[in-house]
Amino acid sequence: MAEVPRRGPSAAFSARLLEATRVHWPQARPQTSLHAELAVTAGVVAGAAALTLTPVLVVAALFVFDTGAVVEGVARGFVWLVGWLTAGASLWEVLGRAGRIAATAMASPAGTMVLLGGILTAWLALAGLSRVMPMERGDL
Repeated sequence: MAEVPRRGPSAAFSARLLEATRVHWPQARPQTSLHAELAVTAGVVAGAAALTLTPVLVVAALFVFDTGAVVEGVARGFVWLVGWLTAGASLWEVLGRAGRIAATAMASPAGTMVLLGGILTAWLALAGLSRVMPMERGDL
């Protein structure tokens, strides 16, 4: 095979092949899709953080503050949210503002420590429950 001369495709064939497949080439994504992906990712992370940290913060507030003040604050927060939504503010505006507040809080050193504390608390709860809960047959 070393003595067989090597032949490549003709230039016309290469040009026709490239032109035929050009229609199926992936197009460059516009820059807005990158921003949209980042916004969705930030929304999912903020939602997960809110769902994880809200109960932890409420329980922590129950230990630190007066129980009546915490319950009253949570109730006032829900009333404020419902009043804002019924006044004509869009849900996206409310979620956007909450996302900006959550991002600002998580970007601060104190917010990072609270987030790490919530993760550590969840990890310790999972480890503790796995030791306390009996293993059932069939579980791996």
